Amino acid sequence: MGYTSVTAATMSTTFASNRTGTQTVVWSGDLVLPAQDDRSRPFNIVFTLPTAFTYDPTKGNLLLELEAPGTTSFGPYLLRRPPAVALGRLVVAVRPDRPVERGPRIQNTAEWTLKPGGSAAAAVSGIKANYPAVMIWGGSASDWGPVKLPLDLTLFGAPGNDLNVSADLMLPLTLIQSGQTYVGQQSIPIPNDNSLLGAQVYTQALFVDASANKGGIVLSQGLVMQLKTAGYGVQMLQNNDSTAATGFKGTSGEALVVRLDGVFQ
Repeated sequence: MGYTSVTAATMSTTFASNRTGTQTVVWSGDLVLPAQDDRSRPFNIVFTLPTAFTYDPTKGNLLLELEAPGTTSFGPYLLRRPPAVALGRLVVAVRPDRPVERGPRIQNTAEWTLKPGGSAAAAVSGIKANYPAVMIWGGSASDWGPVKLPLDLTLFGAPGNDLNVSADLMLPLTLIQSGQTYVGQQSIPIPNDNSLLGAQVYTQALFVDASANKGGIVLSQGLVMQLKTAGYGVQMLQNNDSTAATGFKGTSGEALVVRLDGVFQ
């Protein structure tokens, strides 16, 4: 841990250029990664510092570095996650028993428009055929009226599929061929109301495929997009090679979700 004179917006892609003064090694050793629930993402990867680090904001912004020598992948432990105040970043809600690679993929396509007066845009890819499809838009991922979410659709003949978002709006989704698969994209307008800053928009795609299961439907993962706040206060620089001098930034303010515990003054 240490200090930096750069901001989240001006961070360099060269690791050393972001360090102001000498960094302090606050933890070193072997860390056993605990089991993790892919839905809730608890703060259970804990570094207990043997010596407290005292941060003085008058010396600059806080710089936190994590290095895992010889490690190129953390497997299911996704270190890239949006901050609590994300700049239009997104979170994919994935069932632990159904990785993204096994089904249609959904992602935000224009995070710079995620703001009041802009639009929420999403695209799905990896679709095997030109199925009839709809895009579901909603304001919640926890309930849809009396129905609690996510809703396991096994009882509706579609095992392995969940309804992850409230179906407040359902719009036809047109698919177009892209190589050996099909893709589709859609957007909805966002009212020009600054009180919506920080609000979340949820979406999910549904495909009609009679051969898939008894229910004849397949759903993508759910997607939650957070409307832009005024700027962003965090940024992440990363590289899978721990010896690299440079890295690449997280998209539009993406950063690690980090919780700092201690004495705050």
